[in-house]
Amino acid sequence: LRHWPDESVIQEAANIGCQVLHKLSKKSENIDHEEWRFTFTKIENFLADRRSEDQGLIYFIAKLLYYKHLKVEYEDAEFSSYCLKTCMMWMLEQTPSERWLKEEVLVMVTELFKRLERALNDGDLPYYFIPSVNLLAEYPLFLVAEVQRRLKSMLNDLHAHLPSTKELTAWVEKCGITEEDSKMLEEYEVSFVSAVEDLLSYPEGRMILFDAQSCLNFCKEYKDNFSMFKH
Repeated sequence: LRHWPDESVIQEAANIGCQVLHKLSKKSENIDHEEWRFTFTKIENFLADRRSEDQGLIYFIAKLLYYKHLKVEYEDAEFSSYCLKTCMMWMLEQTPSERWLKEEVLVMVTELFKRLERALNDGDLPYYFIPSVNLLAEYPLFLVAEVQRRLKSMLNDLHAHLPSTKELTAWVEKCGITEEDSKMLEEYEVSFVSAVEDLLSYPEGRMILFDAQSCLNFCKEYKDNFSMFKH
């Protein structure tokens, strides 16, 4: 049973279509070999725009945690946030809409990361648009092992791993330095302010992410820089 997206959205997405790009596989030994890949970026962005506010908030927090703890890089290998995005799309499809509540945001964030943990343990994460493709197939084992180690630690105490306002500010100042960063950020259209305002509406005792008012002030100043967390 598919809970997301509905049939009308699927039809609209199908009309958008995909693109074909020339890109060599990391496994390619012959650099002159012609290889191509399908990309569904336009459809992915279209679907992201059709998530509910609560679903967007849950993914937003998960993306923050990815950048703080799971963005593992070693030489030419990097654990991509696309694996988290893929888990999110499968979770959206398989989870009833009534479970996506901001009152249960950390429960759902935890469930999302547990899905990622299961995929890493199994060595299998089906690509959302072509399930026969395993996104983990090209990752070196040492990189997967390091992500598993960090993820296990994070899930043992999710609250302790949430980012502080100071860390968010430092990240924004860093990501705004280069022209390349600016071009990347221009691709997205999400308001960090609206996400934090949702967090501020929590019942007393649930606002555990960071100092609410100082964070909101920070968000209003830097909200455009955080647009990348939507996709």
